[in-house]
Amino acid sequence: MTQKYETDFGGRPISFETGRLAGQADGSVLVRYGDTVLLAAVTAAREPREGADFFPLTVDYEERMYAAGKIPGNFFRREGRPPESSILTMRLTDRPLRPLFPKDFRNDVQIIVTLMSYDEENDPDILCIIGASAALMISPIPFDGPVGAVRVGRVNNGFVLNPTAAQMKQSQLDLVVAGTAESVNMLEAGAQQVPEQICVDAIRWGHEQMQSVIALQRKMRDELGKPPIEYPSFGVPHELEERVRARVGDRINVVLDIEEKHARATATKELIKSVREQLGDDSAHRQDCGEWLDEGVGRRESQPYHPNTHDPACDQRCSNGSCGTRSVRHARRRYRVIRREPRSVGRTASG
Repeated sequence: MTQKYETDFGGRPISFETGRLAGQADGSVLVRYGDTVLLAAVTAAREPREGADFFPLTVDYEERMYAAGKIPGNFFRREGRPPESSILTMRLTDRPLRPLFPKDFRNDVQIIVTLMSYDEENDPDILCIIGASAALMISPIPFDGPVGAVRVGRVNNGFVLNPTAAQMKQSQLDLVVAGTAESVNMLEAGAQQVPEQICVDAIRWGHEQMQSVIALQRKMRDELGKPPIEYPSFGVPHELEERVRARVGDRINVVLDIEEKHARATATKELIKSVREQLGDDSAHRQDCGEWLDEGVGRRESQPYHPNTHDPACDQRCSNGSCGTRSVRHARRRYRVIRREPRSVGRTASG
């Protein structure tokens, strides 16, 4: 049985359709915005991954040229590895969703988004985030959503929600805002010398505009949502966490104030060893105390290491550093160009 939900999104309708495709997945949604259509399907393992000390989430975005009615132009008539734009879309989808899964969840989760149709006007990257969130909301996978996403452009000194490809060519701002109903949890932006206050206003405006798709996803969950699956918790026991915090106290500040890397690592190990000894043998299953010890932040400095370049700077964080330079072509070149006369080929003596 198929069900369709629709709402206004930036002056154009956006629709979510379920029950038509990917029926074996835990949750699947067909998203349509204009003539851009994509399928988002999510599936979770019922058992945790053995030996995993992290959340094994995989986000995949499948984009093929048939979605735009084109055929690959190479000799083999086949498509190769995903282009850079597809990889960036996967990362864009992953970032706002990953923090909303339970921290003690260790089951494998796959989010597969397939582009079915592309009208070359509405960019599918925003729809990937929304579609993945909608599929998670109607699935039994534990997820603290929903998540909305918008692209904000600035044309003729005014904000434009989800600008088309033609409008993006004239836009001074390319801002992607994603978040929940309460707050923003992901930003990605590019701009042409846009004032900071305008960027702040664009973020707030974008967060307001995404509320319609968030409300629609909540409606889908209320009507189609499945009971959440049960899973073994891999979280740190609250009692243990409180005991560790009580024994660490202010000593962690002394460790974090040590700038030298090796000395700080030695102090961290000594602190962990001390806390473990205080916990005693009754905490055989205690977590590593190092989870509560964060690396300190180093200092920044600028040094003229490159006298022949413009504005060199070195950035240092702890013991890791990087140097950046920029060069501007000057009217007077430092290096002289040596011109060589071409040698004649096959020249013979006259006479």
